[in-house]
Amino acid sequence: MGRFIVGVAGVLLLAVTGCTTTQPQPAPPTDRIPGVALTWAETATLAADYDNRNNAAIASTVKASSTSPWALADTGPALAADRFITDAAWNGGERLTPVRVTFLPKATWANRFSSYPIWAITRVGVQNEPAIAGADGDLLVVFRREAASAPWLVEMTLRVAGVPNAPDDAAGLTTSADVDAALTTMDQVVAFLDQGTRPDFYVTPYLGHLRGQFSVPQQDEVGATTVACRPFYGTSAPRDSLRVVRSTSGVLSVMSLLCLQTTTAKPGKTIARPAGYAKALGVPDGPAATLTQPWAVMVAVSRPMKGNAVAVGTDYYAVRAG
Repeated sequence: MGRFIVGVAGVLLLAVTGCTTTQPQPAPPTDRIPGVALTWAETATLAADYDNRNNAAIASTVKASSTSPWALADTGPALAADRFITDAAWNGGERLTPVRVTFLPKATWANRFSSYPIWAITRVGVQNEPAIAGADGDLLVVFRREAASAPWLVEMTLRVAGVPNAPDDAAGLTTSADVDAALTTMDQVVAFLDQGTRPDFYVTPYLGHLRGQFSVPQQDEVGATTVACRPFYGTSAPRDSLRVVRSTSGVLSVMSLLCLQTTTAKPGKTIARPAGYAKALGVPDGPAATLTQPWAVMVAVSRPMKGNAVAVGTDYYAVRAG
């Protein structure tokens, strides 16, 4: 997943979560469902396989404006973000430069599944070549697999700090009560982003910053900005937007949201989107009194058996809704 876009002297640096090999390789883990989706012993092989496919997608989208190669590496919020970033860059006249990145697995969380699709969560270090300012630190990566014959795809990535230790391969099985509690946590995240309602967990500075981006005008011409968030895959089945696992200290939940930001200009003023955004969204370009922008938002919350819950990870990316 080309997760980082950094503007430097008019050049967009597109970080490649992959190694130098560009040829896709077969998906490594063998099929054993029902069973644990992913073991720690398999994680390094999975990461290397993903790096290869993702690097191939990066190479293709740097050379041509097609976003279809991303489907070989990503799905869900990650796919939506990569497609939008690629469209916006090409439509905005930016030159894309690949930056090779390697995932260095550090931990794995996984549940048992009786059928596909399956998913697992990994914590990885990120090695950037060349280095990208502000892109250091670990990521939580949610991998998803649709069938035994399908490869593992990245569904979500988010920056993290203080994530609890991963359980053993055979442990960490969640209960329906764990998922119900995670749904309540998701509702609290939505209420915080939409209205500023404080949740019962510790809000890290980055999550607080995101609330500020959604609620405080960032330009002199802006009179007001609001946001409305919902589960990424829809309100009819909110569990589809949750990934919940047991950690050695409690429960770790990773959620994906789709947030629609509405920005309104001050009376007599107009505002405009960044270059390339209008075409990427499929809407008319030019200044307007009101603009909307969808965002894919990912939040991870650790809720320990003892002590206070904390938002251990957050990330957000512009996407095209629908």
